[in-house]
Amino acid sequence: MKQKTIKVIAMKKTILIFIVLLQVVPAAAVEEIPQKKEKQPLLNIWAMAELVMPGDSRFSELYGGTQLQPRAGLSIMLFKPVHLFTAFSLNKSSAEFSAFGLDLESEFSQSQISFGVGYSTGLGRKSDFFIEAGGIIFSLKETAMEQTVEASVFGFTLQTGLIHRLGKSFLARLDLGYSLAGKELEVLTIKPGGLSLGLGLGLRF
Repeated sequence: MKQKTIKVIAMKKTILIFIVLLQVVPAAAVEEIPQKKEKQPLLNIWAMAELVMPGDSRFSELYGGTQLQPRAGLSIMLFKPVHLFTAFSLNKSSAEFSAFGLDLESEFSQSQISFGVGYSTGLGRKSDFFIEAGGIIFSLKETAMEQTVEASVFGFTLQTGLIHRLGKSFLARLDLGYSLAGKELEVLTIKPGGLSLGLGLGLRF
């Protein structure tokens, strides 16, 4: 009788140890499995509309004080919170003016490529503040009175603004920027750049 009681007690202890092991071992195994880190977005692509207020008074008097132009941009995360950026925009304008008692027409086209480095930081769960600085290359062409002036000018650009996440991959962007450049030519001095206000949508990968 004592042997049976000892066997029953031993069996109960064995079952209890087994149950405890079933609870402890899987939990320990789960803790040892490394948690999958959330993938950090590396690439942003932008399509924007940009309102530019030129810094060249001669340009503003002839073509107007504000210019609306498209802009396409790309940014790549270098390491958090620093990124590299580049952007391209294009502007075409025409104007009529009088000279020597004649009514004449002038045509102007300008493309610009900017590039540099930026810094961003979070503002709440869905918004980021950023600032970007770098270089900008203006390529311009102006035709008036059967004469054409072409030039490339290097300058500097600075931008700041907000990015708002509309969804997992969709973004909205608002930015304020300023670019500065200048070059003296034989017939005139050109000063492309000025103040800009941009608004657009983007995709994040």
